[in-house]
Amino acid sequence: MKAKQLGILSALTAIQAKIPVKGMSCFTCEIAAQSVIKKLPSLSRVKASAKEGTVWVSYDSAKISVDEIVAAINQAGYKAEKPDG
Repeated sequence: MKAKQLGILSALTAIQAKIPVKGMSCFTCEIAAQSVIKKLPSLSRVKASAKEGTVWVSYDSAKISVDEIVAAINQAGYKAEKPDG
């Protein structure tokens, strides 16, 4: 799914993205991935799903990029890819 604008943070910079993530196999993995991402600045929502192999994030694109979010997930030991779009 492509990143899209939201009206939560700022009409111009709020983005929601569905990031594909490999390596999450259970609930504990979801919690671990979420805790790493929640440490990043300017995120308003984080939801990981091992079943779907995704992490949903809502963030302020004026303060953090999806590349930084993907890098944090990868540093935690998972294999995240930049979403299409």
